[in-house]
Amino acid sequence: MNKDDDIQQAINSIALIRQVISQADAGKPDAKLSGITLDANLLVQLGVFFIVLALGLLELFTAGAMSETLGSGHQNLELKFFGIGLMAFIIAGLVLVLYFVVWRAARHNGEETGAYIRRNFLYMYQLSLVSDLLMKFICLALLLLADKALWIAPVLLAFTADYLFQARLFTLPSKVAAALGVFCLSLAAYQFYVGSGSLLLPLLTFSAVAGLSAGRLILRYRNQVQTAH
Repeated sequence: MNKDDDIQQAINSIALIRQVISQADAGKPDAKLSGITLDANLLVQLGVFFIVLALGLLELFTAGAMSETLGSGHQNLELKFFGIGLMAFIIAGLVLVLYFVVWRAARHNGEETGAYIRRNFLYMYQLSLVSDLLMKFICLALLLLADKALWIAPVLLAFTADYLFQARLFTLPSKVAAALGVFCLSLAAYQFYVGSGSLLLPLLTFSAVAGLSAGRLILRYRNQVQTAH
């Protein structure tokens, strides 16, 4: 009887440990968002937001110049390679901005950059973000080379959904991220169905998601400042 009680107590203890771990994992992203880490996340997301928003506004006010350039690749090989080079330049710029901000944050916090990334920006650890962006770039480049420029916009929307589902880059509640991810996939399916190659929708959608995520961090930053005072 005593042995049965010990077994039951051990089972209860394991269940309690699992519950604590689950709760800790659920609150992990928000728990780390404080101090210089919150500042770094905010700078990263604001940087991404403004860069992508600027591209969206450029696309809007130039009457779809980027979409037209990518779509004209089948008529001119030089335009095709120019489009690939343009995408490479944009992606490289984003990566440089992200890693520069994180590097500065690590120095400000007095930590080695690799350790700081591993602790606070796991999606950037061991160049995982670079590898992910490289695979996405190759996918887009192959679409251009195969004269499938009309597919680029829906694929970009699918990439946004992918970041939302994986909880990469954006710091949104899991249910909100999942709902937005499904919405982005729906937009991708719609744009593919109507045969639209306009980059305006994926650019503005991405900037809207980044804006929501950054806005949430701004509110958290204000609460942190008010609590400190």
